[in-house]
Amino acid sequence: MELDHDLRLHAQRLKLGKAELLTDAVRLPFTDIESRLNQYAIGAAAEESEQLRKSMKHYLGRLNSNPLIPLQFRMKVLNRFEQDLGLFDGEMTAAVLNSHKIAVEMVQKAAISNKAYYADLVDMLSNSIELALKLLLIAQQKYQAPAVIATRQFFELARLGLGVAALLDQAKQMNVKRLHKTICEFELLRCLDFYGKTAEQQQLTWKELHYHLDSLQACLCRRNEPHAPFNGSRFLVTNLNRPNDTARVLTELPESLEYDCILIPIDTLFSRVSTAVERIQSLVNSQDTHKDLFTEEAMLTTLVGGRAILKALETSNRERERERSDFSDGQFLLEWDAAKALNCLGEAINSNGRITPGEQLRQQAWQIHNISDQGVCIVKTEQSSTYDHVGKLIGLTLLRKQGDAGSATDSTEACGQSRFKLGFIRWAKEIKAGEQRLGIEFLQGRLQLLNGLMLGGGKHMDLNRSWPVLITEAGMGNHTALFPDPRVYRNMTFLLLKNEQQVHYRIKRVLQKGVNYSLCNIVRAKVEGRSET
Repeated sequence: MELDHDLRLHAQRLKLGKAELLTDAVRLPFTDIESRLNQYAIGAAAEESEQLRKSMKHYLGRLNSNPLIPLQFRMKVLNRFEQDLGLFDGEMTAAVLNSHKIAVEMVQKAAISNKAYYADLVDMLSNSIELALKLLLIAQQKYQAPAVIATRQFFELARLGLGVAALLDQAKQMNVKRLHKTICEFELLRCLDFYGKTAEQQQLTWKELHYHLDSLQACLCRRNEPHAPFNGSRFLVTNLNRPNDTARVLTELPESLEYDCILIPIDTLFSRVSTAVERIQSLVNSQDTHKDLFTEEAMLTTLVGGRAILKALETSNRERERERSDFSDGQFLLEWDAAKALNCLGEAINSNGRITPGEQLRQQAWQIHNISDQGVCIVKTEQSSTYDHVGKLIGLTLLRKQGDAGSATDSTEACGQSRFKLGFIRWAKEIKAGEQRLGIEFLQGRLQLLNGLMLGGGKHMDLNRSWPVLITEAGMGNHTALFPDPRVYRNMTFLLLKNEQQVHYRIKRVLQKGVNYSLCNIVRAKVEGRSET
């Protein structure tokens, strides 16, 4: 017999579990933690935060060890803990999701004998995976790898949610939309490679994705069973046997799959995003008056976010990984200031690469994980990691292993690596607590370092702005210039100083802006009505 719909309680208020287990030994520790959490909201030192995190983990361990704790109390604890997501780490995330799973299993058992619980179960599962989505986003914004167990728990909950949702009456299908949206959002977020984007690019991509989520629906396909027919030629497929692998984009589906999977048709998404990007790009390239209908922020969101989504959903084979070599003894010393890095390049050229950093600097070096002629992956272990590296221009000094004439450094040089390199940080990732890796693309080509100067304040005022400027070889007076400054702009005029000569140039086009640099096309500038030659 089904319960009357009007009498159905929300999942957080279902009276399941054994009330006699809710003793003072269970209540009082939570009351203490709740009081400390309220104080933490006002402000707490890092050491106090760590002690609070440990107490929360210990309490969750006790809570999860007894699955018959009343559901209402369990949900009260989880709701309070989830108000302070900043305290969550990988272990905490796994413990909270495990507690959600226990609550879900409690309702699931009740639903076996009473279908009226189905809608509540879907609602609980949606809440659980929404939490997992929030925690994944926080981890990626901090360039941290998601906890392996937390990802596996997400897909266990998602699988159950899609299975139960398929059993709901048509009248209750509205409850399923949130479930589908969250699953699709989670999988697309994993595909978008936030580890290779700056904080601004992450925000723009996330914002653009939200415009298009309503067009998506997730489907559960079981192994060796015929799936429902799908229209389209592009599908995002997650192998549930390997949930920590990123979803693949497939153009064809076999009649039956060899593994359980979550399948998301993405033709509509791809078409909508492509159309939006092409529309905005055409407006940017033209003088169309309709351009005024869009704000600069909206156009930037579509271009940056839309291109990131399209790149993530490409079906073409990824570029083959270039041959890399491992040098476990090799190290790079990094120069984070872009202007100093360019000056170091000049010093390295003048000294034929003979750079000898002090012992104190050596202690700050990053270990080489692997390296090729195109770039390097470096790793460093330290107590705290920073999250603002992606998009920076840096200098890298290759260190010779002390007391060893034949070292990994010599081998690296034999592979074409000079002692000093310039590079762009393309991605950053904290593999585990305290272990951070950076992916760096080396700056290639024939380069010339000059001094740049921008005059300001009129002829009789000394308000000059100067930087080292890196020029690539080019003909017909058209060059590419790398400035250690993101504040340069189109049509800006400046001087290049070479052999005691001053030549005026103008920025024709800004090709790329990073956190601490600008890459531009520059041409000779007209000065006082005449062109310099």
